[in-house]
Amino acid sequence: LGFLVNIPESVNIDKISEYMLYLLVFGIGITISRSEGILRIVKTYHLKLFLLPLMITVGSLFGSVILGFFYSDISLKHSLGLGAGLGYYSLSSLMISQYGFKEIGAIALISNIVREILTLILAPFIVKGFGRFAPIASAGATSMDTSLAVIIKYTDKENAIISMFNGVTLSILVPLLITIIYEF
Repeated sequence: LGFLVNIPESVNIDKISEYMLYLLVFGIGITISRSEGILRIVKTYHLKLFLLPLMITVGSLFGSVILGFFYSDISLKHSLGLGAGLGYYSLSSLMISQYGFKEIGAIALISNIVREILTLILAPFIVKGFGRFAPIASAGATSMDTSLAVIIKYTDKENAIISMFNGVTLSILVPLLITIIYEF
């Protein structure tokens, strides 16, 4: 479409794509709320449902800070920014790049894509070694979309709702965390 339509330079394409991503997350939230069995799972897990995305967030941030100590070229802020991607490669890399850190944005893109690919390839081993919620944690934000089929295949259908809830929650957290990290 970009080749066919002459878009004026005054239009901020980055903002449009960012708002489209927010709209996508909103749409996924509506889809989840209409899923069968969601009320049963919410009643079963109640507030425990929020523990998985919370622990994934804490683990990703903590792990990225620890790894950041091994690389003298990456500051604490950038280590946290990379961890705050939570697997959402398109949004995290875009946001970090918009703050003027193009190289860190590229690293965020690559590291989050690798996170997703490793989840897709290693899911059966991750489940055997660490349990049914482990591939959800490994997938991060992609647990609601690209990694969902693999998660369901190697765990169970109940994990589908948990996985989608986790993905939506993490997808909402990514822009908040990156904004907090790079604004302050």
